[in-house]
Order: sequence, then structure tokens, then C-alpha cells
Amino acid sequence: YTIIAVILKIKCYKLKNAIIITSDPRSGSTWLLEIFAKLPHIVVNFEPLHVDKGIVPKEFNLGWKPFLPIDFSDKKIEYFFIKMLTFKIFNKWTTLDVSLRKIFKSKIVVTKFILANQLLPWIVLKLGSKLKYKPVYLLRHPIPTCISQLKVFHKISNDNLFDSISDTEPFIIPDCIFSNRFKQHITYINSLNSRIERYLALWCINNVNLLNHQDSHNWVAVFYENLVENPEKVFNNLLKSMGLEIDCKIVNEINFRKASRTDFNNDYSTNTNNQLNSFLDKFSNEQLQRMQNIFDYFNLRQYSAFNAFPKIKELEFI
Repeated sequence: YTIIAVILKIKCYKLKNAIIITSDPRSGSTWLLEIFAKLPHIVVNFEPLHVDKGIVPKEFNLGWKPFLPIDFSDKKIEYFFIKMLTFKIFNKWTTLDVSLRKIFKSKIVVTKFILANQLLPWIVLKLGSKLKYKPVYLLRHPIPTCISQLKVFHKISNDNLFDSISDTEPFIIPDCIFSNRFKQHITYINSLNSRIERYLALWCINNVNLLNHQDSHNWVAVFYENLVENPEKVFNNLLKSMGLEIDCKIVNEINFRKASRTDFNNDYSTNTNNQLNSFLDKFSNEQLQRMQNIFDYFNLRQYSAFNAFPKIKELEFI
């Protein structure tokens, strides 16, 4: 790390060459990051906004699900993002995937965030004109995403996903700046009496407005299901949509079927249909309908609780 830190202080990455990947946890972002890392001239900046391990000054109080309104202006925060995206500030955590072999030839910094989806409109407004490549917004069906979050982070098994939550466990609004989006839905969230339902509601709060955003053309939305089903074609399409020119021969040599290092449950399957459809067998029709009711409440049109694939099924980007 000491050697890497010295090199990073000397290196001068340009903001225009920064690439941003953002998604919810357990949505395939580490897998996608590992694919990007196989491309030439790329160095990886890992989770710099992590509340406990990242590099965000405590005074900013961004929290786990950071959001900045597009009319918010703070030169200190803007300068922080510029330094972060160009690897001018870092620590051992954010350089986990930096190797000496890659760093010398690298020109592009790929920064991966989780839970920072709501920053996208602010980032593209403040920095978009300086970015050569469009940010990547990775989406995975909210139900398997939330199942995986509950399994990995809270050790909750499939049989307990719909267990009732005690009245003594109300949803607590995050203690961070600009948390109004949670306040306006707190009554509804607390009316949901299972963890899977509450997690789905939080997923919707963190994503639905971006799926329907008027400025969504400023980032590239890619669906995990499409990427898993046809990785070579979708990844090439993704690079083209971003504006990143890579030789197709390099992409064709990538092993897309290799599981991510964050496959903690060892449940990755090379049979993509089995993998993607597996969550449907975990629930009754009544439970699936309860989850669909949440989608309907938040006007989530791109997914159905009764189908593993997004309604935008073809190789499309929003």
C-alpha cells in the first residue's frame, strides 16, 4: 500500500477520464467492476463513499444513502468529488483492487459506489460536462437484490423473510443531510410489517425516481438480468453507450461467467435462467402480490414481482 500511495500521489488522472458505476448493494456491481478491471489502462477506486471505511469527511454527513439536490451548491463537496474521482484522495480500503502492474499504465479511474444512486443527477449536473464517459447505473430486480441484502447483512434465511416485525422496531429516518425522501414515506414504510417488504420500499425510494428521471439520458442504465443473460453483447453495447471505445477482441476474451468475489453464499449458477428465476419459487402468490403492491405504490413500472426479468426485456438502455 505504501508504494501504491506514493505512485497515486505522483499520478495525474484527468477528471474527463473518470468512470462512475453505481448500484444498490448485492446488485452485481462488484462483478461488473471486476469486468471493467480487465480492460486496458484502467485502475479501480473501490467504494470511497463507504460510511465506515471510505474517505468522506464526517462533516459532510452524507450517510449511507447520500442524496444532494440538483440546486445544492457547496464548493467544498464539489472539490471533494473531483479529488475522489481522480484518485487524489484514497486509503487502504479504496485501493483494495489497485495493483502495481495496472497502476503504471492506467489512465482511467473506475469508481464504484453502492447506495449512491441518488447522487447521479447532482453529479452529472455539476461534473457531467467534464466527464468524457457517461456514468453507469446498474439495476437488478429489487426482490432478489433485497433477499441477498437480508441474507448477507442480516443472516435472515428464506423462511424468515416475511416474519412480522415487532412494533418496537419502527423505521428510523437516516441521520444525514437531505433525508426528506424518507420522511414523506415513513408512515407507509412502518405499515409494512416484514423486513423484505420494508427493504423493497427502501429500494424503490432509492431508484424509482431515477428510472423515470427527465435527465436519465445523462447516464447509462443497464439491467443485471440482460447482462447475465447475454454478457458479451450487452457489455459491448454498454461500452458503446458510455462512449468508451474498446477493441471487441479484448471484450471477447473476458470470462463473464466467473463469480464475483462477493458471492458470499456460493449461490452463483452458470445456468442463468435458473439463477435469475430462483426467487419466484421462494414465495406464494399472496406474498408476491404483497411485494407487487409496493411496486405499485411507488409507481415502479420496469419490474413485476411475478417476473424475474425487467419489462424492458431487449438489449435496451434507458
